[in-house]
Amino acid sequence: MPRLRTVLFPLLAAATLLPPTAAQQAAPDGWQRAAGVTTVHGQPVALGPSYRAEFDARGATFTPALPRADAEAALRYELCEVRRGAEAWFTRPAAPVAPTHDGQRVVYAHTDVLHEVYAARADGIEQSFVFHRRPTGRGDLVVRGRLASTLPLQHACERDGLRFGSDGIGGATFGGVTGIDANGARIAGTVRLVGDELELALPAAFVDGAAYPLVLDPLLGTAFPVGNQPGLDRLPAVSFDATTQRWLVVWVVETSTSSSELRCQLLTAAGTPFGAPQLVVPWGVNVTEPPAVVNVNSVDRFLIVVPTRQVQVMSLYAVAVNATNGAASNPVVIVGGSSSYQTKCAAGGDARAVGNQVLVAYTIYEGATERLRRLLVQVPAGGDPVVGFATQVAFSTGTQVFGEVAISRSAGTAGRWLLCWRNFKDVRCLAVNEIGGVCVPETTLYTAPFFNGLRDLAVATRDGTEFAVAWHETSLLAPQRLRLLPVSLVGVCPATLSPGTAVTVVADTGGADTFALDCARDGYVAAWTQVVAGNQQLRVRTLAPATCVDCGQDHVVEPTATAQDEPALASRWSSGDTTSDEALVVWTDGTIRGHRVEAHGSGAVANLGGGCGGGGTPGHVGAPVLGDQTFALTLPAPGALPLAAIVGLSQVALPCGACTLVPNLDIVLAGGGPHPLPIPCDTSWIGLQFWAQWLLLAPGGCPLLPDFALSDAQRFTVGE
Repeated sequence: MPRLRTVLFPLLAAATLLPPTAAQQAAPDGWQRAAGVTTVHGQPVALGPSYRAEFDARGATFTPALPRADAEAALRYELCEVRRGAEAWFTRPAAPVAPTHDGQRVVYAHTDVLHEVYAARADGIEQSFVFHRRPTGRGDLVVRGRLASTLPLQHACERDGLRFGSDGIGGATFGGVTGIDANGARIAGTVRLVGDELELALPAAFVDGAAYPLVLDPLLGTAFPVGNQPGLDRLPAVSFDATTQRWLVVWVVETSTSSSELRCQLLTAAGTPFGAPQLVVPWGVNVTEPPAVVNVNSVDRFLIVVPTRQVQVMSLYAVAVNATNGAASNPVVIVGGSSSYQTKCAAGGDARAVGNQVLVAYTIYEGATERLRRLLVQVPAGGDPVVGFATQVAFSTGTQVFGEVAISRSAGTAGRWLLCWRNFKDVRCLAVNEIGGVCVPETTLYTAPFFNGLRDLAVATRDGTEFAVAWHETSLLAPQRLRLLPVSLVGVCPATLSPGTAVTVVADTGGADTFALDCARDGYVAAWTQVVAGNQQLRVRTLAPATCVDCGQDHVVEPTATAQDEPALASRWSSGDTTSDEALVVWTDGTIRGHRVEAHGSGAVANLGGGCGGGGTPGHVGAPVLGDQTFALTLPAPGALPLAAIVGLSQVALPCGACTLVPNLDIVLAGGGPHPLPIPCDTSWIGLQFWAQWLLLAPGGCPLLPDFALSDAQRFTVGE
């Protein structure tokens, strides 16, 4: 499933004792007024729209509002110690310091050097640890605390954190860690749950070279508002810029029954507004069809393509937006002066470090003939976009008019887009390279059966060679369903399209027909609306990249919401961020909302000890998550000759002298490895636990087996 790192749940996010950032300064006043800290029975209590947080001398208790839960559930955090390598730099005393509160913040002043801070925001509690000088010792900086929850653990990922809760109810997340020094330098840290202890870590090199004060900044999050016109916002679109680590969300605001305007808002990677919303197109026009927004990685700019109508004149505009400061270019006309028929459009950006072209496709009527055209728009490092010459792709007359048009969000590393359109019952596509050349001419990839019809269309790519094409399929004989087709581009240019087998992702959408699709490194992430018991819900799921089959469960983005519609989705991967499998899904429920999702987490890994004779600490390649075919057991630094890896589906914990055999002897893998253990895309594996420990040839202190030693044991819990 998509890892809903900030999905479904109230949030404990990143606060700081440093001066407010531009994003914090630009946050709407309503965000601050919607949450605050008060005193109840002499103790600070933070209240927000969807949570309550209580603070006592031992720690913080975070209680999310879960209207569908049978009883209240909470997340409890208590700081235990701070270490650098083997040195305990700070250990919490038996008589801990009581918290104080100042405005929106609760502060634990553990020492004059170490402060633990919680800030109340409308979207959750922001937590941080502030170090006013460099901690002594050598090695990574590790903040260790006790974490308890009455909610089950659903997801654990060193990069992106933990999620506690239940599907359909909600819960709480403790998210990824960031280190921020006094000069604003940032680095990603890690999150590990070992038993009931949470370890938040920053790399030693960053800690040694940082300007102080240094903030260690774990994150906990929820869905967040983007638009600011409740009941008036619709048709969102979204993209990401890898260099600046910023999202751009674009949406339509209805200003009257006959007019509307297009706005855009930059967000930080965490979803915080950066700067003020911008007006994209001139006043007095009406945005009639969904806009498109894509990223051009090499110049750190976005291109927005928006169809408008002014009186009876249709136009298609292109506007470039700077990812650094939100500055927008002048609107440039791609096509103008057409009849009152609506224009459909699509765009594909460029995630590579070179190339600044965007592929744009649109439909237009000329008399009784509807034409599909394509062109390249150059996005320079500054100034206005430069529109190239349009080329006709196809035309249609009579009743067989074109349906939706879709282009892969980027050209991938191969520099090739897949342009697809619906023509009555056909899905037709062609491939275009980065200079506008046709690598594959018009090809029919799918034709619906006689009684079926097609609606909507989406295209995503993994690398410019592997693609997925999605559509809704309707039938008089069966429920409406969401279908996906994997497609490979064989050859360079010219090339051929090789379709795989179409799969049904959702067998019955309940009549809802909007969805979005993108590739998020480890898989395709699909977001769609589905009517359940009369409520229209937004759901997300991860699909295997090669086959498009399910590689996780579907999850409701906001379980308590009932009018979610018009989802749009963009991944960081499709904008050139090769380290992340995160995406942002945006939608409207009358106002624009957003949520970050992941293709996969990393499962959970716990070290259980039991080693003897210098057997070492085991490791692994990949992550224990659905669909990870690279997962393997390793022993990075064995203290002696490894003889075998022992894998158990249960735990026996048999002690013998200094040794403890932890796993059952279900599987014995001879040799020093690595030992591959590929994990299938099978949802029955979610939550499966297995134990692993290495046997080595060395005296271990066990009288029964004096010539053998054991490594520490690990417990793996398979995640989605």
